[in-house]
Amino acid sequence: LVPGVQDFLTRHRNLRMALATNAETANVNFVLDSAGLREFFEVILDGEQVSNPKPHPEIYLRVADALGVASCECVVFEDSYAGVESGLAAGMRVVGISTTHDELPGVSLTIADFRDPALESWLSEQGAPETAANQGIAICVTLPLIQNDKREDKE
Repeated sequence: LVPGVQDFLTRHRNLRMALATNAETANVNFVLDSAGLREFFEVILDGEQVSNPKPHPEIYLRVADALGVASCECVVFEDSYAGVESGLAAGMRVVGISTTHDELPGVSLTIADFRDPALESWLSEQGAPETAANQGIAICVTLPLIQNDKREDKE
């Protein structure tokens, strides 16, 4: 797993969260179940459930709709060029995770992993609530839950 992801998800469990990935259902189920992360996601949408894979914005638009939030209220965490393009085309703010690429053009913030202190201050600036009673943003995550170690862009 990308360092800090479980702590991050636990710390922000008061936010609406979705997983949106081009990965196949079997891979998604394996990662979520083996890492014990399924409980964090209200909506899980994978590449087998959409007609248009990333970089098309369909997957992110559908998770926003399923969460009942406007796209502009979503923050996407992405590690791929296609994923960043998809999130931006959906009208969402995108945080780049540099596990695959050092630079991800168009992102609002780039972090090495979920322990980066800049992430929490940036989320606060975006309106991330301190309590569940004030849900200002939704979190949409792709599968940069897993450390990719600068692989070819596959998503």
